[in-house]
Amino acid sequence: MFKVSLLVDGFEAGSGRSVRAAKNIYVSSQPYVIGYKTASNLSYLKKETKAYIDLIAVNTDLKKIKADNLQLLLYKKEFINTLVKKKVNTYIKLLKKKLKSKKLIIISSKGYNHNINTENSGSYELVIVDKDNNELNVINYTIAGEANLAGNIDKKAKLQLKLNKTTYWPW
Repeated sequence: MFKVSLLVDGFEAGSGRSVRAAKNIYVSSQPYVIGYKTASNLSYLKKETKAYIDLIAVNTDLKKIKADNLQLLLYKKEFINTLVKKKVNTYIKLLKKKLKSKKLIIISSKGYNHNINTENSGSYELVIVDKDNNELNVINYTIAGEANLAGNIDKKAKLQLKLNKTTYWPW
């Protein structure tokens, strides 16, 4: 899927005043696209709470349709610190994705409700693929909670912090 953006500026002759208009459109070669909505903040899910994602399939006329032969692939994302030999020995973080589960699903014309398992903390990626293994959508989410990160910290420790709000006021 591609996003095409058009920005047009019109100027009045001699005055410098202008009018600006913008339009965005999504273009896909697929016969349908998979969309989702959720009531949860996917960037900060509390451990052992209820969370779900509603999936729908939409055709080129924006009508909900049935989509079958789909797979939900759940990956756990882990960052691994490693020493790389360059001009200066440096640590870099490599992203490693580990497949946790694979599930065949059918999205009906009314949609599909996917419950998120929040028992284990960490960063996850839910990938929806068709029978030809084409990625139709990727949904990232983070479950906040205690985790065993022993051996996952480099010499210059950097703190990664996930907050449940985007803004905080001081008392």
